Amino acid sequence: MRFFESIDSFVIQLLDSVSQSMSSNFASSLFTIIGVTLTIYFLGKGFAVISGKIEAPATALIYDFATKMIIVAFMMNYGGYLDNSLAIIDDLKTSLTGFTGNGIAGLMDDQLELGSDIAGQLFDLDKSEYVPLEGGIASFLAWIGVAVSLFVPFIIFITTTITLKLLTVTAPIFIFCLLYNFLRNTFNQWLQLILANILTVVFIGISLRMGMSFFGKNISGLITQAKEFNLILIGFYVLLF
Repeated sequence: MRFFESIDSFVIQLLDSVSQSMSSNFASSLFTIIGVTLTIYFLGKGFAVISGKIEAPATALIYDFATKMIIVAFMMNYGGYLDNSLAIIDDLKTSLTGFTGNGIAGLMDDQLELGSDIAGQLFDLDKSEYVPLEGGIASFLAWIGVAVSLFVPFIIFITTTITLKLLTVTAPIFIFCLLYNFLRNTFNQWLQLILANILTVVFIGISLRMGMSFFGKNISGLITQAKEFNLILIGFYVLLF
């Protein structure tokens, strides 16, 4: 069983099932508010035109109206534009790291299998007649290193995955903020959060790749010479690597 891939798949399926209709519900709930607020907004513009507060009123109003209709179209997902945009954001997690298939979760499973194999080799190298104490301690130290090196990035990876999903599900709310200047900073903060979470996933992927390369190169040579050293010391080295 591929442990991390199974958890990643379960979390993604759970998030998809829970959030499947939430985005459209948010958009539908906001549509009534849009009708009221835009009516008030353009009434205010009309009074500004009548009182001479706006220069070139026709062109300004047409441009303002067109941009707001485009924003509403995205928010209501007309033509599937919002879904396509969110799918691009979701794909950035894997495309920027250069991973294919199961991505980072698959890389973690590869690291887990490598660590499990090394821990097993250390245990088998203890040829004690009774209790393989040195091999058991060395194997235990190796497992601690593998667990810590995988647990921390996996928690961060799952957290960013959930956060990204929640940010994309609530996209209509933040796109609505684009309609009015005093709310646009909220939309900018939303985009910054998405970018920060994507970059976090990228950094985790790069770190795991570098870590696996470093771990594999150093440990493979160390295991071949393990018979000449104390097994507990070798286990400690594995823990450090």
